Amino acid sequence: MSLLKWVKKNAIIVDADADLDEAVLHILQSAFGYQGQKCSACSRLIALEENYNKLVERLKTTAESIELGPVEDPKNFMGDVIDDAAQRRILRYIQIGKKKRSSWLSEILPIQKVTLCI
Repeated sequence: MSLLKWVKKNAIIVDADADLDEAVLHILQSAFGYQGQKCSACSRLIALEENYNKLVERLKTTAESIELGPVEDPKNFMGDVIDDAAQRRILRYIQIGKKKRSSWLSEILPIQKVTLCI
């Protein structure tokens, strides 16, 4: 597994011999840690064909189990976003994803769960 950083388009590459359980853990931490509001957040995933289906299924299953809510509660993995602008941007990208039907992510992390840090 490799991490590539290109300006705002950070990618993780999952090679044929990668430990998929470890890859899923690190992909989700990179993409969603700090609500994805960090310069090194994973925004692209590159997986070799032989791992693709298994990796996507594991990512989907694990992402569906992510708990959202106040970060003071240790069960929650993701909390509020930083400000109004971040909330609007996230909601806009969720709508774009739904229109393109290019991702299952918007079904896993429903719009109403994107909250604003006050």
